[in-house]
Amino acid sequence: MTVVRLLAHRSLRAHRTAWAAVFAAVLLTSTLLGATALTAGATALGHARLERYAAAEVVVAGDHTTRWRTEEFGGGTRRLSAGLTERVRLPARTVGILREVDGVAAVTADHLAALRVTTTGGSADGTARGRTVQGRPWPAAALAPHQLRAGRAPERADEVVVAAAPGAGIGDRISVRAGAVSRAYRIVGISGGPATVWFTTAEARRLTGRTGTVDAVGVRAAPGVSARTLHGRVRAALDRAGVRDTAAGHPPRVLTGDGRGLAEHLGAAPARDGLLMLLAAVGGTLLLVSVLVIASLVAQALRQRAGELDLLRKVGASVRQVRAAVGREVTRVAGAAALLGSALAVPAYLALTDRLRRTGVLDGGLVVSAPWWLFPGVLVTAALTVALARGAVATARVGRSPGRTAGRTPSRASGRTPVGTSGKLNGRVPGRLPRRTAVRTPGQGPAPRDRSGGGRRLTGLVLLAAGASAAATATLQSGQTAAAMVSAAAVTMIAGCAVLGPWIARGALAVLGGPLRRIGPAGRLAAAASGTNAARLGAAITPVVLMCGFAAVQLSAGATLQRAGGTESVQALRADFAVTGTTATALRGVPGVGAATDVLRSTVVLPYKNLGTPELERLPVLGVSPGAPAATLDPDLVEGDPGALGTPGTVAVGATRADALGIRVGSRLTLRMGDGTERSFRVAALYRRSLALGDFLFGRDDLARHMSAPVPDQVLVSVAPGAAEDTVRAAVTKRLPGTVTDPDPAPVRTVSEEERAGSAVSAVLVAAIGALTAVTVVTTLALITTDRREEIALLRRVGAERRQIRRMLSAETAVVVLTGLALGAVVALVPLLAFASVLTGSLPWLPPAQLAAIVAATVLTACAGTMLPARPSLRRRL
Repeated sequence: MTVVRLLAHRSLRAHRTAWAAVFAAVLLTSTLLGATALTAGATALGHARLERYAAAEVVVAGDHTTRWRTEEFGGGTRRLSAGLTERVRLPARTVGILREVDGVAAVTADHLAALRVTTTGGSADGTARGRTVQGRPWPAAALAPHQLRAGRAPERADEVVVAAAPGAGIGDRISVRAGAVSRAYRIVGISGGPATVWFTTAEARRLTGRTGTVDAVGVRAAPGVSARTLHGRVRAALDRAGVRDTAAGHPPRVLTGDGRGLAEHLGAAPARDGLLMLLAAVGGTLLLVSVLVIASLVAQALRQRAGELDLLRKVGASVRQVRAAVGREVTRVAGAAALLGSALAVPAYLALTDRLRRTGVLDGGLVVSAPWWLFPGVLVTAALTVALARGAVATARVGRSPGRTAGRTPSRASGRTPVGTSGKLNGRVPGRLPRRTAVRTPGQGPAPRDRSGGGRRLTGLVLLAAGASAAATATLQSGQTAAAMVSAAAVTMIAGCAVLGPWIARGALAVLGGPLRRIGPAGRLAAAASGTNAARLGAAITPVVLMCGFAAVQLSAGATLQRAGGTESVQALRADFAVTGTTATALRGVPGVGAATDVLRSTVVLPYKNLGTPELERLPVLGVSPGAPAATLDPDLVEGDPGALGTPGTVAVGATRADALGIRVGSRLTLRMGDGTERSFRVAALYRRSLALGDFLFGRDDLARHMSAPVPDQVLVSVAPGAAEDTVRAAVTKRLPGTVTDPDPAPVRTVSEEERAGSAVSAVLVAAIGALTAVTVVTTLALITTDRREEIALLRRVGAERRQIRRMLSAETAVVVLTGLALGAVVALVPLLAFASVLTGSLPWLPPAQLAAIVAATVLTACAGTMLPARPSLRRRL
C-alpha cells in the first residue's frame, strides 16, 4: 500500500492538467445530479397548499384517484393508479353521519360553484378578465377561518359577502353569472381571503346545480381530542355506514395535516406525479451523458500516460498495484470534485425550483417541501459520481501485460514520436517531412494486434441497434414520453459512436483525406497526423457528436411538437372572435351571430395496453357544443358524420390515437372521466388535428357533468353572412354585460401538464448538459493537443513554420468539427425522423437560431480546445 500511495501522490502532481479536466467534469456532473435529486425529493415530499380548510382538524372528501387492475402479459396482476383533476363529490348524508361521531365539535359542508361576477354597471369587478370566481356558503368561511372585516353575514338568498376587492363596498349590487343564468345580489359584508363570493347555504347549493351531494366536509374537533384520534373515529364511522363517493363508488378519504390541501387543489397530486416522472427521465439522461463524458475524459487522461504505466510494469509493478495507484488518483480527484459539486447542488436546486415556479409548473397549489434531512442526500449522488469515475478506470486498459508492449520505448508506448537530439527523425534528414510520423524503430518488431477490436466493434453495433430500436419504440408513445425515449435513443447511439470512434475516424479520413491533401503542406500534415492515430481522432470526435446530437434532439423534439400543434390550432380555428363570461346558448339570440361554440377543458384517463404493458394515461380533452359547426372549429374530420360531433353519448377520436387503439367509427370506447366516473362512448368520428385539439372531442354536456367548474373556457363566434364583426361584438356586449370579447381569439390548443413541465425543464436540461459537453469538448481536445507537444516540436525541428502548424491544427479541427456535426446530425435524425413522422406526420424542425447556436458553440469550443493549448509549443524557441 505504501508503494501505491507513493505512485498515486507523484502522479497527481505530475499530471495536473489531465486530472483538472476530470475534476471539472465530475464537478458539473455532481452538481447536476444533486440538483435533480433534490428537486425530485422535494417534489415527492411536496403537498397541496392548505388554505380553505386550515381550521378543520379533519377534512372528508372524495377519492381523487382512479385505479385499474388488469392482467399482465405472461400472467400476474398489475394495479395502476392516476390522479384526477375534477372534483369527486360525496352524498349529502355524510354530514349527518359525521355529526354523530364522538369528539366532533362542528361539521361544515362545503359547496363550490364557478361564477363570473360583474357590477350592475357592466364592468368587470377586478378579479381578472375571463377568470372564474368561487362561490361558497358563508358557514364554510369558518374552516379557513375567514373573518368579516365589515358588515354582516348573508341571511337572505339575494345577499352576499365578498372578499375585499377594489371598488367593492357594502350596499353595492353585483351580477353573478352561473352558466347561462345571471342574477343580481346585494353586498352585505366584506371578508378577508382570496376572491370569493359567499352565499347562504341554500343559495350556494342551488348555484352548484347539484342536489343531494357535498363537495367536501370540514370537521372540527372537540377540546381535548387530537386530530389523530378524530381521524380514526371518522374513518370507522364512514366505513360502518358504507359511505361511497358519487363517481366511482370509492370510500371517501379522511385527510389530516398537509393532506387536507388535497381537498382544495385537485391538480396538485397529478402535477406532482407528472413532475416526478419527468425528473426521473431527466436524471436518467444526465446519468447516461455523465457516463459517456467521464469515461471519455478518464480514458484520455490515462492514454496520455500509457508509456509511463507500461514502464511501471517493466520495472516490476504488478497489474494490481498499477490499477490501485490509478484508482487512488481518480478517487482523490473525483472525491474532491463531487463534494464541491454537492455543495453547489443546493443553489442549483433553488434556481431550478424557482424556474419551475415562474413557468407555472408548480402552479395549481403544489408546494414543494425540502426538510433539512433531505440535503445530506446529495452525498449519495456524490458517491455515485465517484463510482462512475472509478468505473471508467475499471473499463480502461490499465496495467496491460508488458508482453503486449515488448520492445516499445516509453515514448512509443504513449503514442508520442521520439525526438532525437541529433535532429533526425527515424534516420530521415531534417527538412524533409516524413510520409507518416508513426514509423517504427528498427528491431521493434511487428505492431501488437488489438485483440479487443472485434468485441469493441460488436459492442458499438449493438448500441447503435439498441438506439434505433428505442427510436422505433418511441413512435408507439405520445407527448413527453415519446420525447424522453427519443432522447434516450440518441444518447445510446452516441455511446455506440464513442465505442466505434477509431473506425469512424478512419471513415472520416477516407472521405476528407483527399481534400485535405489538396490544400497544401498544412493539409498533408493534417491528413498524415490524423491517419497515424485513429483512436486519438475518434476520441476528439466523440464529445463533438455528443454535444451536437444531444442538443439537436432535445431542442428539436419539443419544437417539432409545438410547431405542428400550433399549425394545427391555427388551421382549426374558424371563428371571427371569442367571448368569455357567457355560453353559446346565450349568444345565439344576438343579432348577427351566425354560429357559437362552447369550448370546455378537462381531462380524462385512458386505460390501455402498450405492447402488452398496462398503462393509465391522463390526457387533456375538449368539450364542444353539439354539432360543433366547422364555421367556428374545424377538426378536419377523416371519417364519420360531422353532425354527430358533440352529440351526447358519443366521442370523436384523433386518427393517430384511433390507429394505436385499433378503433374506428362505430366502436365503443371506455374512458375514466375527470371525476373518475367510468363511461362508455360510441366513436362518432375520426379527425386529424389531434395535436391541437387533443385525442378526444366530447359533447359539451357529456363533459360538463364531470367537471368541477363546468364553465366554458371561451365561446367561439362566427359572424353571419352580411353582418359586420364590429357591430356584432357591440351587440354582444350590450346584450350580455360583463362579457369580454376578443377580436383576435387565441388558437384552441390542449396542453398537458407533462408538456408544460417538459418545456420548462428542457431549456434547463439543454443548458446544463450543453455546459457539460462543452467542457468535455474543450478539455478532450486540450488534452490531445497537450499530448502532442513533442510532435509539434519535432515538426518545428524539421523545418515546419508556425503558420504551417497552425494551419495543420486548423485543418484537423475542421475534420473533427465536420465529422462531429455530420455524425451528430445523423444520430439526431434517426430517432427524430421516426418521432416526427408518426406523431406529427412531418419532418423534424429546429428553429434556425437554435441550429446556428449549436454550430457556433461546436466550432468555438473545438477551436478553443485545439488552438489555445498549442500556443506555448508554437511560441517556444528551438
